Amino acid sequence: MEPYWYASGPIYPLFGYLGDGVLRVAGIRVTTVESVSLMEPRPGAEFNPDFLQSLRSLPLQDALEPGATYVDGTSLLEGYCRLLCCERFDEDTNLYREWVATRDECSAALREILSSDVADPLQDKASPGFKLMRMAHAYLRGRCFFRTTHGHCGSASEAAQPGDLVCVFIGSSRPSLLRAVDGGASGSGGSRWQLVSDSYVPGLMAGEAIHGRLPAYYKPTQCRPPGDSHKWRSGIRDTRTGDLLWHGSLVRKLLGLPPGGDEDGHRRKIRITADEFRQAGVQVEDFELV
Repeated sequence: MEPYWYASGPIYPLFGYLGDGVLRVAGIRVTTVESVSLMEPRPGAEFNPDFLQSLRSLPLQDALEPGATYVDGTSLLEGYCRLLCCERFDEDTNLYREWVATRDECSAALREILSSDVADPLQDKASPGFKLMRMAHAYLRGRCFFRTTHGHCGSASEAAQPGDLVCVFIGSSRPSLLRAVDGGASGSGGSRWQLVSDSYVPGLMAGEAIHGRLPAYYKPTQCRPPGDSHKWRSGIRDTRTGDLLWHGSLVRKLLGLPPGGDEDGHRRKIRITADEFRQAGVQVEDFELV
């Protein structure tokens, strides 16, 4: 599922081909994979009651502990819900409402699923539990669940391993998992890297690695503009005013940079140079991918 926004913010990538199959890409190292869990039994292509057992096989029980919080300050239960449904919640979109539930409904449904051996949310197709399970099946099938050393949770391909680096490339919509190539020193003396997988990591999906956590009154969203049933727009909703803002217009402001950046009106991206990142105190480095 394509996120509502960019993990790096809607910024043009900084990259170059070095030859001999080596691609240099600018990015930010965020954290490291600490543990990886696979669902058992592995979900099949069809959504069926067996997926309930698959979901319960994941190590999510810590969300039931009183006061359990996620790395970004939300409840851990909500953090897991954000991962399971790729943050598609009813209050954040007018595109998928027959498919999605609210944050509170999803959290209550997941609590019931994790705390009961008999709960079966699959009987009522209009229930929040059914909606959550169907979304989770669509987004987790063929993927693993992982935790990081900084307390994030995420999903990635089953190739992920503990020790993989979680990195946000400039211009990327999702964080990436990288693995150092043994004995592969780059010209600068650092390791070369293999791209293992893309990932979905709540708390890293709205530019947090670039500009930090968004203020609480800014909510990433996706909707159709009023009167237009064919187009959709991703952005940030200012809950104080209800205005839908383009994320790109906020990035330079959040970084303390002056307006500008050669906005591309079609793709709605901006350009930020390596010097501007350094000026803003963002720790961008070059990764050589092989």
